[in-house]
Amino acid sequence: MQELASLPLFELAFRMVATAAVVMAVTWAVDRFGPLIGGALAGLPVVIGPGFYFLSLHATPAFVGNAASHSLWSLCGTQVFILTYMACARSRGVAMSLACAGIAWAVVAVAVSRLPPAPVVGLAVFAAVTAAAIWLGARLALGTTPARPSIDWTTLIMRGGLAGLLVAVVTAVSSRIGPEFSGIFLAFPIGFGVLAVTLHEKLGAANAIGTLNAAIKGATGLAVFSAAFALLMPHLGYGWSLLLATVISCSLTLALVLRARALSRR
Repeated sequence: MQELASLPLFELAFRMVATAAVVMAVTWAVDRFGPLIGGALAGLPVVIGPGFYFLSLHATPAFVGNAASHSLWSLCGTQVFILTYMACARSRGVAMSLACAGIAWAVVAVAVSRLPPAPVVGLAVFAAVTAAAIWLGARLALGTTPARPSIDWTTLIMRGGLAGLLVAVVTAVSSRIGPEFSGIFLAFPIGFGVLAVTLHEKLGAANAIGTLNAAIKGATGLAVFSAAFALLMPHLGYGWSLLLATVISCSLTLALVLRARALSRR
């Protein structure tokens, strides 16, 4: 298998642009529509989808299937990442919140790296973790009052580009360490991390916590994408599996956005 480190510039650039775009779009949505809708949009497979597409160009079907299955375990860690950042942001600054969240994710990632590639079981465990995260997140978000000051778009563009660069580097290295860590790192919550930092600095801790609380449900879109891709690929191949997984994931995200919009009008 060709090393991802030697990927063409176009592929790396595409990943950078995709990550930057989702971070900018979600931050704009928070500023325009509020944390509930912004958090739901964070579950769009804009980053993980292209990641698996490019991985499929350079890896065997078995490798990609195992990676997709392990990304579900990684997304359980994403929920822990989000909760940890929310808890720390209530009383700590950006650097401390991000460091603690990153450590929490790393602990979970190492713990799940030895688990078998079982997409159905992974999705069930993710659902259980998400249910607990929703319960805890609602309590961490109590007492926050989101505000909406203007966003410095120059800083946001630079930070989005940095997020894209980090994604390109992570995915370039991932194939060297096998399908387990490939899937885990493809689902690394870099987008959620940059989003949290941007909102925390520019819109305040309350908005960051509120958006991340909504993002707990939004992350379900990523889990559904990974599960659908892993389950469909042995039967439909790369192309149709990616397409259908994307449609399913985006449909769920749309439903979450519509529900969040309805709740925000009450």
